[in-house]
Amino acid sequence: MAAPLPPGLEEDTLEIDEKELASLMGTTGVTAIPAAAAPAEPLKIIEGPGLIPETEAKVKLDLSDWVGQDTQSGLIAAESWGDLALSKELLEGISAKGFIAPSKIQATALPIICPPKSKNMIGQAQNGSGKTATFSLGMLSNISKDLAAPQGMVLCPTRELAMHTLDVVSQLGKFMNISVRTVLPQGERLEKGVCKDHIIIGTPGRVYDVVKKKILNVDQMKVFVLDEADVMLNQENQMGKDVSNTRKALPQSVQVLFFSATYPDEIREFAKRITPGAAKITVENVNLAVSAIQQMWLECRDDNVKYEMLKELYGCLNVGQSIIFVNSRKTGIALAQRMKSDKHSVSLICGTQKTGPEQIDPAKRDEIMLQFRQGVTKVLIATDVLARGIDIQAVTLVINYELPLKWEQGVSRDNQEVDGENYLHRVGRTGRFGMKGVAVSLVNARESVLFNQITTRYGITATKIDEDFEVLEDVLKKLR
Repeated sequence: MAAPLPPGLEEDTLEIDEKELASLMGTTGVTAIPAAAAPAEPLKIIEGPGLIPETEAKVKLDLSDWVGQDTQSGLIAAESWGDLALSKELLEGISAKGFIAPSKIQATALPIICPPKSKNMIGQAQNGSGKTATFSLGMLSNISKDLAAPQGMVLCPTRELAMHTLDVVSQLGKFMNISVRTVLPQGERLEKGVCKDHIIIGTPGRVYDVVKKKILNVDQMKVFVLDEADVMLNQENQMGKDVSNTRKALPQSVQVLFFSATYPDEIREFAKRITPGAAKITVENVNLAVSAIQQMWLECRDDNVKYEMLKELYGCLNVGQSIIFVNSRKTGIALAQRMKSDKHSVSLICGTQKTGPEQIDPAKRDEIMLQFRQGVTKVLIATDVLARGIDIQAVTLVINYELPLKWEQGVSRDNQEVDGENYLHRVGRTGRFGMKGVAVSLVNARESVLFNQITTRYGITATKIDEDFEVLEDVLKKLR
């Protein structure tokens, strides 16, 4: 029997008109972005403090699997970008991106994963630590622009994260004269065996499909990246087999970079098998993810009161940009319909269903994300497809309309355990890169016990607020 899909991706059913569903979503997508030519201006590298506050962060580096290798050289961190053997074009991309100095994970990881070492790595760091840029720079530093063939591959659990990664990689590598392509469901077709793009970014199922059918040529692959690897290797998500099979199809010598914000015990052995002889790096400090976020909660007697409170909060939602998290597609669509019927402007993004009344064109998901990134839309209702790795600095408020739950087969939704790690991922969509943010959880009677479990486990101080939202609105305005 197949394992169930996780919340936000499950095949709930809901009667809804196709035109009405389309009105909640976007319309177009992007599949490939070519790189820009190198600028004529001389290289300028700015030295200074890092982008995020990391004074309390502690970096642990484990080189115990480096049998017979020089472990001392792996302990030398990069204090500035100039300490790394990066190309002039890649340094230009770093400078244009506004990265002043390496974050702690970058300073420790890049000397190991970039040439001349180019070692396998398992990296764990919290939101906002710069891990996406870390593996992007590591991959880009190993790419040869003169070889017109796929050399780098990034697997992501969702198309939204894949599109975000595409944006980061393209910006950092925009002066390298390389091309980057996404391989996603219902994306642009590939001509068999003749792909000339240097980097491939996609979701496990679609990527393995084109690899298995030999549509995508992978014989020149140098770097294989797993982003948010714990999600993909979690067997409940049904991605682990595709990840494993894709790795088996790549050259034996391929460099593997396994990056994630969390590293549960149950996937450690899988990680060791897929990333042999890896250096292991951990940035320890949960406060790195949440110290910049003011967390609040509002007690709601039942779900009807919860909805009424959300409507009252609507004025606060539009101060900056806001994300409202729900646990399922069904709840997301119903909530978006109800908000719109009450004359509140909202957008919706959730997992794609291939058939049935909730069938959604993946290109519409790309468009709604583009509109939200550009600030065209202000309030976005989302399932957990948006909980990981998405950086939008204008997001000042996150609302947990429902607390995130773990997904266990055979257990009813009302009896699921709270997912504390996913809670941190959700609230981490605000307060990015040291900026301030606010997270508000709407908690009904059953959820109050679960919320207490989260605050106790992670040492979070959450302020209980009443129905006077003017104070909250003032807090949000000060963040702008």
